[in-house]
Amino acid sequence: MEVRRIGVLGAGTMGGEIVFVATQAGIPVTMKDIEQKYLDAGIEKVKQIYSFKVKRRRMSQEEMDQKLGLVQTTLDYAPFEDVDFVIEAVPENLELKRKVFRELEQVCKPGAILASNTSALSISRIAEATTCAERIIGMHFFNPVSMMRLVEVIAGEQTGTEIVEKTCSLSEQIGKTPVKCSDSAGFIVNRLLCAAMREAVRCEREGLLTREEIDNALVKPDAGLPTGLFKMADQLGIDLLYRVMSILEEAFGERFSVPPEISELYNKGEFGIKSGKGFYNYG
Repeated sequence: MEVRRIGVLGAGTMGGEIVFVATQAGIPVTMKDIEQKYLDAGIEKVKQIYSFKVKRRRMSQEEMDQKLGLVQTTLDYAPFEDVDFVIEAVPENLELKRKVFRELEQVCKPGAILASNTSALSISRIAEATTCAERIIGMHFFNPVSMMRLVEVIAGEQTGTEIVEKTCSLSEQIGKTPVKCSDSAGFIVNRLLCAAMREAVRCEREGLLTREEIDNALVKPDAGLPTGLFKMADQLGIDLLYRVMSILEEAFGERFSVPPEISELYNKGEFGIKSGKGFYNYG
């Protein structure tokens, strides 16, 4: 499958990062959101990543300008008539995602593949809201997309085998390593991370170690994590962590229940780096 243009639905942090990796691979992108301010923020995110590469002399300003020239922005779906592959990156809400996939089905050409960047929601449940479930798939990137190579490729109950292979092929084309997953809540990585996060919170609650000591232990050479679990939660966003944990609790019950410490941070609006405070204070 030749992907001549990708559509990215949602210009938030993930959307902007996905636009970056696509354009870096030389693929034109159409990015859509509901307000111009969100599109402006998405473009600014792409510029920041490219500007860092220019500053580090990994590319020239001319090359950066050429890459940015591959991005088209829109407030309506009309340009999506020409895209070959869509990656949805709207907030983690099942009904919202079902709504946008119904809209995508109406405007995109019959051969277009429609992918969701959901962190934990069922691809089958998203797809059942449409009449084209065979070409809907999960394509879960990890933040920051510009640095993290892994992509989870999730087939729903009706996703075609060819769609899975084409999605894996596109993942490799944009420099990512695809891993095929079954359509289970949280897939692979978030299911493991949330289980580890619950135990980290429990260890602090029981007085085994402080959160700083837990994080420091995890990033020492013998453990090898790039960052501690509490810091990772603040980077990802406590709001996203809470939503993913809630999905896992609904699917698996008590063993994946949301820790009260995380519920408290969520209810206070302390979402981590984005709000200035989470498990740590970034004031």
